[in-house]
Amino acid sequence: MDEKSNQAIANAFEYAKYKRVIFNQRDLLKSRVDAKLTLGYSGGLFKVEPALIQYVIMLINLGHQETAILDKNELPIMIDNLEKFKEELLNRYLKVVNQYYLEYENLKKVRGSKEIFGD
Repeated sequence: MDEKSNQAIANAFEYAKYKRVIFNQRDLLKSRVDAKLTLGYSGGLFKVEPALIQYVIMLINLGHQETAILDKNELPIMIDNLEKFKEELLNRYLKVVNQYYLEYENLKKVRGSKEIFGD
């Protein structure tokens, strides 16, 4: 093989390595976000997501102040103060998703595995 072919192969391997590293970094980021979007509240563990937030808002709008809600393990958990629960859910969701956005944008800017590993 000539020098040009060797360089093309080396570039292809470097690109494949870069893509694998980026994919792994995205997976790690998603895993961290999923963990942070779990809220312990009143003895239950809740997956903080827009559907749950909207459900709690709907209950409040219907005049409920407390109710039992199934947590992520499908256990009924009594929520004594829906307003406080809503605030906890909203604050957690906004904080985690905004941080996720910033970290994801930084990851998109990375142009090589050396930037990721700091080599």
